[in-house]
Amino acid sequence: MRRSELLALRWRDVDLVLCEAHVSRSLHQLQTGEIVIRPPKSKQGLRTVDLPLSAALLLQDYKDKQAAQRTMLGIQFNENDLIFSDL
Repeated sequence: MRRSELLALRWRDVDLVLCEAHVSRSLHQLQTGEIVIRPPKSKQGLRTVDLPLSAALLLQDYKDKQAAQRTMLGIQFNENDLIFSDL
């Protein structure tokens, strides 16, 4: 996966049971500093990527820790949240 695709992944895009990530968008920072999320440039960009079991286990652990942090801060966990974010 490209870095921009990883940065745009939401928890709902990842199936940790089937070890898959569904790529449907990418995150870009424009020259103005604005952050935008866009769909892939072509239909080939829409795809499902198989994850190794070790990656799925690491992501599950990361998700649990992220959810605990959000709970401590009083922020509700949402499946639309970005995986790789400040919170």
